[in-house]
Amino acid sequence: MKPIYFWSQNKTIACDVTVTLIKLASVGIFGICTIGFAQVSSGGVPVSFTLGLNQNMQTVTMPPVDVAALLAEDELEHGKDVPLRFGSSIEVQYSLDNSGTWIDLADGGRLWRLRIIAPTAFSINLIYSAFWMPPGAKFFIYSPGKSTVLGAFTEKNNKEHGKFATGFVKGPVSILEYYEPAY
Repeated sequence: MKPIYFWSQNKTIACDVTVTLIKLASVGIFGICTIGFAQVSSGGVPVSFTLGLNQNMQTVTMPPVDVAALLAEDELEHGKDVPLRFGSSIEVQYSLDNSGTWIDLADGGRLWRLRIIAPTAFSINLIYSAFWMPPGAKFFIYSPGKSTVLGAFTEKNNKEHGKFATGFVKGPVSILEYYEPAY
């Protein structure tokens, strides 16, 4: 994977994002192991929720995944020493400076949001190969109806190896939200 660089006012955040389209419902798998790089969140509520911001933001749509073709491949590999497939990865190059929508806030901070749509997905999870959050910044991922909210991910989630993954957001749409305080 190629790194993408997220920037903030005085720090750079490098991330690779892989959108995983989960086909759990179609194969009936429910017990999934969490990826070893998944992190514990600090909780809280996304800033956009407390400010009552509208849902106007850039939207990116992933190409559809041919679930039937993937299931046919899985059938051919059944019984072989091949791990079960839980999704299909799509490499993307979205960053804070090439996508999403920035809003300047009254407290001097800034808010970035990006809506990801994966039309054929049962859920979406994001994987980062180089993740770093500056002090005071908060990152959330949530469903449009706010029934699933993952985060806040903060500088406490920074690891020397830079790997990071979030859990699954059910449904074909996820919203990424990054809050950057005034520095």
